Amino acid sequence: MEHEITLPVPALDEVRSRLPSLGAVRRTPLTDEENWVLDDAGATLAHGAALLRVRQYGGVARLTYKGRASFLGGVKSRDELECVVGDAATVLAILERLGFLPVRRYQKRREEWE
Repeated sequence: MEHEITLPVPALDEVRSRLPSLGAVRRTPLTDEENWVLDDAGATLAHGAALLRVRQYGGVARLTYKGRASFLGGVKSRDELECVVGDAATVLAILERLGFLPVRRYQKRREEWE
């Protein structure tokens, strides 16, 4: 189960500089990330408010399923299943043969703090 809160951060550099003084440790440097969201020709997953994603980040590829979201007090919660896969391109090819094609691709930069 994933629980998520999205917060706007108008001054990211300021927050980033304050994290160590609060005891946070940066686990990964700022790294490029590729994401592909997939669905079948009938948009079955989208119509069911589910999501199938392949992500490539930091040399690791992951396959993720996310179920329908619910919202309570600003917190989004939904079923999530995720596993590491050997290669994003191979997993995308396997999913294509099963009828799931990329319907959206997005890129972002990620760093992880603990």
